[in-house]
Amino acid sequence: MSEFDRFVQEQLDTDPRFRQEYERLAPLYDAISESIRYRVEQGLTQKQLAQRMGKQQPAIGRFESGRVWPSLRFLQELAEAMNARLILNFQPLDEVRRKATRVAEGKARYSSGR
Repeated sequence: MSEFDRFVQEQLDTDPRFRQEYERLAPLYDAISESIRYRVEQGLTQKQLAQRMGKQQPAIGRFESGRVWPSLRFLQELAEAMNARLILNFQPLDEVRRKATRVAEGKARYSSGR
């Protein structure tokens, strides 16, 4: 576990406001990570993807850096440009929190060597 990961985990464990904001932003960062992974798997540059969308490369860069809140239309266009389907769903927060706790516990066990 990196020093940054330890810091984030400490904040999650001790600061309820930090945890709340972290959980609130998680879906955006998950979408960004997934789209970058998919773009790279397809061998597309940001510029090529932007061209497919009829946009300029900086629009993709701003999205991938998390500096903008994408619209649903942008996400749909992004998916179509990568020949993918955008799927949205809603999950109860208690289910999401249970899953996050299990993941964090697994990471802690892995990094401690148990």
